[in-house]
Amino acid sequence: MEMAQMRREDDDMIEPSKAARSGYRGDTIMEIMNDGGDDIVDFYNASASGCTTTLKNLINKDPHILHKISLTPFSETPLHISALLGHLDFTKTLLAQNPRLASELDYHKRSPLHLASAEGHIENVQALLHAYEDACLILDQDGNIPLHYAAMRGRVDVVKELIVVRPDSTQVVLRGKETVLHLCVKYNQLEPLKLLVESMSEYGHFLNSKNSEGGNTILHLAVTLKQIEVLSKYWLDDDLTLLVRVLSETFDLLFMSS
Repeated sequence: MEMAQMRREDDDMIEPSKAARSGYRGDTIMEIMNDGGDDIVDFYNASASGCTTTLKNLINKDPHILHKISLTPFSETPLHISALLGHLDFTKTLLAQNPRLASELDYHKRSPLHLASAEGHIENVQALLHAYEDACLILDQDGNIPLHYAAMRGRVDVVKELIVVRPDSTQVVLRGKETVLHLCVKYNQLEPLKLLVESMSEYGHFLNSKNSEGGNTILHLAVTLKQIEVLSKYWLDDDLTLLVRVLSETFDLLFMSS
């Protein structure tokens, strides 16, 4: 499979914000308005603008409004919207009132942590982790955890935060047996790759894991994608023998498939 095609198939994975923004700011709120819940409309509008004053007024008016979210037909919560758009004060206020919202999933099975991680909102990520750190291991409908989104988008600070809180999240394998390291190479994210390799030095077998598409390790994939920076890192790390072997094996694979 051509690498360009592989990337096109992954577009939906790394762009939760594109679909989410259009849905949250438009279709979702319009549907709620048609449902006739004025306070809920105000609630969702406040989450989109990050207006904590409106949120507090709504809570004072109806102390149960945060719990009524689950009674609506909509999978997205105001916390999803707030986390996606980086409204820290709004996120903290919601979590203080109802920390359970951190575990709620949207239509794509994404938690608020998935969205904040993809967008690189580090303070929102920290607040969400404090409320529910197990969200680190929630798989969305594509089999991705928040760490995968952060790695693909090059959110180094978020990657660091996630693996400190849940080091075992680095061991989660995607469909196709790809690791988070494969994703870093595929999307040319060298800084997250360096951080992850250093944190996973004790997992030698994992560093050499092969995906199911051609049985590629991260170095094989780097050769195929011509990721020179990745290859140079190993060269400078005096692992010339490994580099030569990978180059040889990759050229053999390419020759046999041609």
